[in-house]
This record gives sequence, C-alpha cells and structure tokens, in this order.
Amino acid sequence: MKLYEIDQAIEACIDLETGEILDSERLDALQMERTAKLEGVACWVKNLEAEADALKAEKDNLAKREKAARNKAESLKNWLAYALQGEKLTTAKAAISFRKSESVEIPNPDLFVMWASQEHNSLLKYTPAEPKMKAIKEALKAGVFIPCARLVERQNIQIK
Repeated sequence: MKLYEIDQAIEACIDLETGEILDSERLDALQMERTAKLEGVACWVKNLEAEADALKAEKDNLAKREKAARNKAESLKNWLAYALQGEKLTTAKAAISFRKSESVEIPNPDLFVMWASQEHNSLLKYTPAEPKMKAIKEALKAGVFIPCARLVERQNIQIK
C-alpha cells in the first residue's frame, strides 16, 4: 500500500467534518503496518491542529480589523455630531438625524453603593454590589431624590 492510499483508507474511516471515527473496526483492520497507520493518523492530527491555528490567527486578525473599523466609525460619528450640533442633514446618499435618549450617570459608584445599601437596596444588584441602572432611572423619573445619581439627556446620532 502506498502512502497516498494509506491516507485515503484512513480518511474513509473518519468523518471529515467532525473528526469522529466512523468505523473503528475498519480502521483497525486496514492492511498496513501498524507504525504507518499510527503515523498517518498522527500527521493528520498535526495538519488539523496547524489548520486550526491558522484559522485562529485569521480570526484574531479580523477581530482587530473589526475593532479598528468600529473605533474609526465611532470617531467619525462624534465629529459629525459635533459639526451638526443636533441639526438634521439629508442628502441623496445619507440621512443624518438625532434621537434623544436618557441614561443614568453615576459619577462615584462607590459612594452611591454606600448610600443605597443603607436605605434603598432595591436600587442595587449584588455579587458584587452595583447600581441597578433601570430601577434608578425609573426612581429619578418619578421624582425621587437620589444623591450621587442624575438623569442626563443625550443626543444619539443615527446615520441611514
């Protein structure tokens, strides 16, 4: 049996998608020297691991490129928001508008946790203790005074 035939015979016993051995009896019964069979499987494992490493490196490279592109887009959106100062702009190729949103801003989370843990546990999540932003937002909107927290209105740019 030639090396190419050995590889084909081994591949016929293994699912190429999952690497699962489909027919272990057939693999064991292959008419070849034990060492050659083991070496063939070992070389295949090395090839698969090298392929997996190459795929991971490519995935990491693409993730870096994605992050860089998102950072550039965010920077350009910030510049557009600064340049337009809330004005709408519509052209044949793009429509830029703003929508209002509200979010809770807590400048000193540690101070807030100390305050809330004394009387307002419903505004905290535990493990570790941290502010429940949605509950705080609802309380602020209802007129509850919460030191260390305030409701801020933002203009979020939308580009379509």
